[in-house]
Amino acid sequence: MSARLQPPVAFLLLLVVIAIPSPTRAETPEEKLAQLSDEFWQGYLQANPTRATSLGDKRYDDRLDDITPRGIAKEKKRLEDVLARARAIDEGALPPKDRLTRAALVTEVEDNLAWTDC
Repeated sequence: MSARLQPPVAFLLLLVVIAIPSPTRAETPEEKLAQLSDEFWQGYLQANPTRATSLGDKRYDDRLDDITPRGIAKEKKRLEDVLARARAIDEGALPPKDRLTRAALVTEVEDNLAWTDC
């Protein structure tokens, strides 16, 4: 009887081992910043489809900017999240060119947030 249980037990054990996520290497501050910058830009284009169209991005040609209170609140929440994540990236751990990118991202997001309050 124990011989018959061994293959299924071994198979289940194998499934458990495969299902456990392998540890991945931690993202560097540069990688986090690059990913966040891209996320900000893609979100900006999505939230401002007429601007995206004027820049030649045709993905949002069928949309208009959502200037309803709900749309503005949604964009404000997204920007606050991006800003918090940008500020959480250790500036001292970045090379000089990425420090500039981080500073530009923070300034751009702060400016966008100021517009949402107008």
